[in-house]
Amino acid sequence: MRTLDPLRRLVANRPLAALIGAGAVSGIGDWIYMTALPVLVYERTGDPMLVALATLGRLLPFFVLSMPAGIAADRLPRRAILVVTETVRCIAMLLIAGMCLVGADVGVVIALTMVAAAAGTVSMPALASLTPELARDDEELGRANAIRATLDSLACVVGPALAGLLILAGGLPFAFALNGVSFAAVAVALVVWRSPVRPRSDVVFDVASAVVPRLDPALGALLRRIAGPLALDGAISFASAAISVTTVIVAVDWLRAGEPFTGVLNAAGGLGGVVGGLVAGLVINGRSRLGIAVAVASFVGATCVLGLTAIPDLAAGATVVATGALIMLDTLNMTTVQRLTADGGTGRAFGLLQTLAALWMMAGVLVPTVCLATLGIQAAILVPAGVVLALGSLSLVVPKGVVPAVGKLTALPAAAA
Repeated sequence: MRTLDPLRRLVANRPLAALIGAGAVSGIGDWIYMTALPVLVYERTGDPMLVALATLGRLLPFFVLSMPAGIAADRLPRRAILVVTETVRCIAMLLIAGMCLVGADVGVVIALTMVAAAAGTVSMPALASLTPELARDDEELGRANAIRATLDSLACVVGPALAGLLILAGGLPFAFALNGVSFAAVAVALVVWRSPVRPRSDVVFDVASAVVPRLDPALGALLRRIAGPLALDGAISFASAAISVTTVIVAVDWLRAGEPFTGVLNAAGGLGGVVGGLVAGLVINGRSRLGIAVAVASFVGATCVLGLTAIPDLAAGATVVATGALIMLDTLNMTTVQRLTADGGTGRAFGLLQTLAALWMMAGVLVPTVCLATLGIQAAILVPAGVVLALGSLSLVVPKGVVPAVGKLTALPAAAA
């Protein structure tokens, strides 16, 4: 079938397909780890404050190292960065598994999680920059990002489920070891599927109007170029963090469906993410702005339904739509940044995005909490809708750099396949 031709073509690009596949395996491992870590810390200490400290330990490197990581991704071989960082993360996870087996102090575990988080932070801009490098044309880049988003959403369903089974079986050390193996899979894929790729600045669009101007590496020029995506990423980060802290409150205090319904809402979010990734794939090449507008409207509408109804089934459906809209926005926004910086500066752009995302995520945790205490649960549920509507609309009207029209690029060398 001709509808499967783009997918077959993407699979034929073995380095890119291997990177996406290994990333999906790593994503499952990440969710196993993120589910198991709080359980380990609370099981060992019984102290919620230490659980929060473990979470902070993962976020701190994200805030501090994102910009240096972006600069490194623009100046050093990206594949080498990823091989080193994924190896470091693998070793850190295996050491955590060993610490679990010997009953080591939880402080050592938290320190190792910070090492893993630091390595993961350094890897993110390199990964975001390597993807357009491996894509043979602009259309393939869009489809690759959509497939990655879909697989990541599947991982957030499969990972916690596997973690739950391991925790029930008393296999916390194995949970961390499995995450370590998933990082090893990425490193192996990068080593095995090597391909000589050239910078995207060397390729030429076959559409005369789609010439991309040379990117000024200065921070001011970069800010002007990606001002719209920066605004949209702030909305995505704020809303994602807000949902993560209000889900259990919605299930218990708003819907009065009990704590187990939190799992239902999380599963609904995973399903929504899969749908969002698939829909993003339909609009990512040529209709991105329309997709962003639809996703913003969908998130606002679904969040309003969630904040105005106490019917559990309707709330679960609204969660599917809201989470799917966020995944769709994230996929379209990431691809827009890659296209805007196709001639250089991709690493710095994503480093800047990640640094500001950390601040938006903190706000996404704090603002709904304050609303909950002062204005009530409905305000806490609805505030992300206002933020997404404001910043999402701003991202569509703010002046930005030239986005190349989606069309075939001059093909990269055959070796890249």
